[in-house]
Amino acid sequence: MTFFAPLWEPTGLPLSGAITRLFHGNDEHTPVGVHKDRFATFMFALEGRKRMRFWRQRPWTEPVTTVLDYQPYLESSFTAEPEPGDLLYWPCAYHHVGESVGGGSATSVNVGVPREAHRAVYDVDDLLLGRTADAMVDPDAGLVRPPAVTAPLSVPQPSADGALSERVSGRCAGRGDRACEVPTDGGPWAPRMRQPVTAARASDG
Repeated sequence: MTFFAPLWEPTGLPLSGAITRLFHGNDEHTPVGVHKDRFATFMFALEGRKRMRFWRQRPWTEPVTTVLDYQPYLESSFTAEPEPGDLLYWPCAYHHVGESVGGGSATSVNVGVPREAHRAVYDVDDLLLGRTADAMVDPDAGLVRPPAVTAPLSVPQPSADGALSERVSGRCAGRGDRACEVPTDGGPWAPRMRQPVTAARASDG
């Protein structure tokens, strides 16, 4: 929170919040491959050596959000190799991938400020890519549509002057201060509600 304080004070907190992620490993490259985040990212290098490779624009034309085999796009990329203690920043518009240097492990912490809204359609597109409609349907699963049932969203309220409606007054006639059963207007499926109602009596004089 201290790190973000100078930003939050003039701009306010983002609706979706910021993120903090710890990365540790000796993978050849980021498991998801080249990708783009919705965050402007600050990377704190802690231990080991890690190379970050960037593209200012998406280097491929296929309708996918990540690419594992990015060798054909190396020529248009540029790199940065922060050392332990360094702070590296990149904007959310950059496509990027992390790479191991020399096969050793590296540890870093990324702090991200959201710059774009999350779109779940990206996740769905990647999940369904290359799948046929038949492969996504379970033939043993039956689709059951439950019957529609209507119910009231509210119960009758007394008028502003406190007078009871004729319907309620009729049901409560002769019952004094006892609790009356007040039905809602939702039809035969509507539940009945027990509501204490006091019947008003006309004065004799």
